[in-house]
Amino acid sequence: MKIRNVENFCAGFLFVILGGIGIYIGRGYDFGSLTRMGSGFFPVILSAALILTGLGIAVGAVNSEETTLERISIRPLVLVPAAVITFALMIPRLGLVLTVLVVAAVAGLASPDVDMRSNALLAGALAIFSLAVFRLALGIPIPIW
Repeated sequence: MKIRNVENFCAGFLFVILGGIGIYIGRGYDFGSLTRMGSGFFPVILSAALILTGLGIAVGAVNSEETTLERISIRPLVLVPAAVITFALMIPRLGLVLTVLVVAAVAGLASPDVDMRSNALLAGALAIFSLAVFRLALGIPIPIW
Protein backbone atom coordinates (compact mmCIF):
# COMPACT_ATOMS: atom_id res chain seq x y z
CA MET A 1 0.00 0.00 0.00
CA LYS A 2 1.43 3.32 -1.09
CA ILE A 3 0.17 6.67 0.18
CA ARG A 4 -0.20 8.80 -2.91
CA ASN A 5 -1.64 12.00 -1.46
CA VAL A 6 0.35 12.74 1.67
CA GLU A 7 -1.54 15.95 2.55
CA ASN A 8 -4.93 14.24 2.58
CA PHE A 9 -3.59 11.23 4.44
CA CYS A 10 -2.11 13.45 7.17
CA ALA A 11 -5.37 15.45 7.40
CA GLY A 12 -7.40 12.24 7.68
CA PHE A 13 -5.04 10.90 10.33
CA LEU A 14 -5.35 14.16 12.28
CA PHE A 15 -9.17 13.92 12.12
CA VAL A 16 -9.04 10.36 13.44
CA ILE A 17 -6.75 11.39 16.31
CA LEU A 18 -8.91 14.40 17.24
CA GLY A 19 -12.07 12.27 17.05
CA GLY A 20 -10.48 9.67 19.30
CA ILE A 21 -9.57 12.36 21.83
CA GLY A 22 -13.15 13.65 21.68
CA ILE A 23 -14.59 10.21 22.34
CA TYR A 24 -12.12 9.64 25.17
CA ILE A 25 -13.12 12.92 26.83
CA GLY A 26 -16.83 12.45 26.06
CA ARG A 27 -17.01 9.01 27.65
CA GLY A 28 -16.76 10.66 31.05
CA TYR A 29 -20.16 12.29 30.53
CA ASP A 30 -23.63 10.76 30.62
CA PHE A 31 -24.43 9.55 27.09
CA GLY A 32 -28.18 9.11 27.50
CA SER A 33 -30.30 7.86 24.63
CA LEU A 34 -31.58 9.23 21.34
CA THR A 35 -34.78 10.47 22.98
CA ARG A 36 -33.13 11.70 26.19
CA MET A 37 -29.67 12.85 25.23
CA GLY A 38 -27.11 13.26 27.95
CA SER A 39 -24.31 15.81 28.05
CA GLY A 40 -21.91 13.37 26.37
CA PHE A 41 -24.20 12.44 23.48
CA PHE A 42 -23.34 15.24 21.08
CA PRO A 43 -19.54 15.25 21.65
CA VAL A 44 -19.31 11.47 21.19
CA ILE A 45 -21.49 11.41 18.06
CA LEU A 46 -19.63 14.38 16.58
CA SER A 47 -16.28 12.74 17.38
CA ALA A 48 -17.41 9.48 15.77
CA ALA A 49 -18.43 11.43 12.66
CA LEU A 50 -15.00 13.10 12.68
CA ILE A 51 -13.31 9.68 12.86
CA LEU A 52 -15.39 8.36 9.95
CA THR A 53 -14.62 11.47 7.92
CA GLY A 54 -10.92 11.11 8.68
CA LEU A 55 -10.93 7.46 7.67
CA GLY A 56 -12.67 8.35 4.42
CA ILE A 57 -10.12 11.05 3.65
CA ALA A 58 -7.18 8.77 4.54
CA VAL A 59 -8.49 5.88 2.44
CA GLY A 60 -9.14 8.28 -0.42
CA ALA A 61 -5.55 9.49 -0.16
CA VAL A 62 -4.30 5.97 -0.84
CA ASN A 63 -6.35 5.67 -4.02
CA SER A 64 -5.91 9.21 -5.39
CA GLU A 65 -3.36 10.84 -7.66
CA GLU A 66 0.17 11.06 -6.39
CA THR A 67 1.09 14.42 -4.83
CA THR A 68 3.84 15.76 -2.65
CA LEU A 69 3.72 18.14 0.28
CA GLU A 70 3.96 21.76 -0.68
CA ARG A 71 6.19 24.21 1.09
CA ILE A 72 4.49 25.81 4.10
CA SER A 73 3.75 29.48 3.58
CA ILE A 74 4.40 31.66 6.61
CA ARG A 75 2.19 34.53 5.46
CA PRO A 76 -1.20 32.91 6.23
CA LEU A 77 0.12 31.46 9.49
CA VAL A 78 0.93 34.99 10.66
CA LEU A 79 -1.85 37.08 9.11
CA VAL A 80 -4.91 34.97 9.94
CA PRO A 81 -4.21 34.87 13.72
CA ALA A 82 -3.23 38.55 13.47
CA ALA A 83 -6.68 39.26 12.01
CA VAL A 84 -8.36 37.46 14.92
CA ILE A 85 -6.27 39.38 17.46
CA THR A 86 -6.96 42.61 15.59
CA PHE A 87 -10.69 41.94 15.84
CA ALA A 88 -10.49 41.33 19.58
CA LEU A 89 -8.50 44.52 20.18
CA MET A 90 -10.39 46.82 17.81
CA ILE A 91 -14.07 45.92 18.28
CA PRO A 92 -14.56 47.79 21.58
CA ARG A 93 -12.64 50.86 20.37
CA LEU A 94 -13.57 51.32 16.69
CA GLY A 95 -16.91 49.56 16.45
CA LEU A 96 -18.22 46.88 14.13
CA VAL A 97 -17.93 48.49 10.71
CA LEU A 98 -14.35 49.77 10.90
CA THR A 99 -13.16 46.63 12.68
CA VAL A 100 -14.63 44.32 10.03
CA LEU A 101 -13.10 46.47 7.27
CA VAL A 102 -9.62 46.24 8.84
CA VAL A 103 -9.89 42.55 9.77
CA ALA A 104 -11.09 41.54 6.30
CA ALA A 105 -8.24 43.50 4.72
CA VAL A 106 -5.64 41.91 7.00
CA ALA A 107 -7.00 38.38 6.50
CA GLY A 108 -7.26 38.93 2.75
CA LEU A 109 -3.55 39.72 2.59
CA ALA A 110 -2.84 36.16 3.72
CA SER A 111 -3.44 34.95 0.17
CA PRO A 112 -0.32 35.06 -2.00
CA ASP A 113 -2.31 36.10 -5.09
CA VAL A 114 -4.36 38.85 -3.43
CA ASP A 115 -6.14 41.40 -5.59
CA MET A 116 -6.48 44.64 -3.62
CA ARG A 117 -9.66 45.71 -5.43
CA SER A 118 -11.52 42.47 -4.76
CA ASN A 119 -10.17 42.44 -1.20
CA ALA A 120 -11.56 45.94 -0.61
CA LEU A 121 -14.92 44.96 -2.14
CA LEU A 122 -15.07 41.87 0.05
CA ALA A 123 -14.22 43.90 3.15
CA GLY A 124 -16.99 46.39 2.37
CA ALA A 125 -19.53 43.64 1.71
CA LEU A 126 -18.58 41.87 4.95
CA ALA A 127 -18.93 45.12 6.90
CA ILE A 128 -22.42 45.73 5.49
CA PHE A 129 -23.41 42.08 6.04
CA SER A 130 -22.11 42.11 9.63
CA LEU A 131 -23.99 45.30 10.38
CA ALA A 132 -27.20 43.88 8.90
CA VAL A 133 -26.97 40.56 10.73
CA PHE A 134 -25.59 41.42 14.15
CA ARG A 135 -26.99 44.89 14.76
CA LEU A 136 -30.17 45.09 12.71
CA ALA A 137 -31.46 41.49 12.53
CA LEU A 138 -30.23 40.14 15.87
CA GLY A 139 -30.20 43.41 17.78
CA ILE A 140 -26.87 42.73 19.46
CA PRO A 141 -25.69 45.93 21.18
CA ILE A 142 -22.32 46.17 19.42
CA PRO A 143 -21.02 49.67 18.84
CA ILE A 144 -21.23 50.52 15.14
CA TRP A 145 -18.53 53.22 15.02
